[in-house]
Amino acid sequence: MPVIPIRVSDDEMEMLKEYAKFENISVSALLRNSTFEKLEDQYDIKIAEQALKEHQKDPSTTSLKDALKQYGL
Repeated sequence: MPVIPIRVSDDEMEMLKEYAKFENISVSALLRNSTFEKLEDQYDIKIAEQALKEHQKDPSTTSLKDALKQYGL
């Protein structure tokens, strides 16, 4: 597994240790979990923004009833 070193101040490290202890996880797990949660949130925002732009170009919609009928459901 690759290792990614990061630099933090002594105060930041203490804060990370305290929070990790509070969560009963390692500092490494805390940083990994927090990083990927943030990335997933940012990805979701980008996808939503893209969908909004596409909808603004063509704001037509289909009712649920029609969509179900279209797909034979």
